[in-house]
Amino acid sequence: DAISFMTESDVYIAGVGLFGGRGEYVAKIKLYDLGRDGGKHEADSQLLAETDDITYECGAQERYMVHFDEPVAAVSGRWYTIWARIDGPSSDCGTDGRSSVTTDDGVVFHFKNSHKCNNGTDVLSGQIPVIIYYLKAPKISSTTKLISQKEKVHILSQDFCLNINSECFQALLELLQWSWESLKSG
Repeated sequence: DAISFMTESDVYIAGVGLFGGRGEYVAKIKLYDLGRDGGKHEADSQLLAETDDITYECGAQERYMVHFDEPVAAVSGRWYTIWARIDGPSSDCGTDGRSSVTTDDGVVFHFKNSHKCNNGTDVLSGQIPVIIYYLKAPKISSTTKLISQKEKVHILSQDFCLNINSECFQALLELLQWSWESLKSG
């Protein structure tokens, strides 16, 4: 699966959220730079980052966050493709996607279909419901990793406001607590 995107602000791409829902999955993700023209020849795109194979499980309609070893700078006005290989049982998928999304912090993402997709993911539906990003580079020391694979990460995705329930408020509280603890620890 794959989807192409462009932002109107410089950001750092840290990974993606993937669907599961029916058992154990093995996933690998890659990030490609298509250039300012949008990669009319995606075969010529430049590989910027990739993960090793990652085994995961998550509940129905939940997302599992897969991170690159380090966030990758994404320049505004350039097109990028997120590619994912997901092996396992048939998984959930998102619907009602949009070609343009403005996040709560004002970052505008534009999406388009990718020629690298071979499993049906497109702007309207698919397997990549979340792009994990930062507005500025996170601090990474040589003795610590950005986020361990086991650390719980809370991401507010584009459909957050459409499904408000107690889990949303719990995630917000945990996100605020994590933010406060991170701020205090410096």
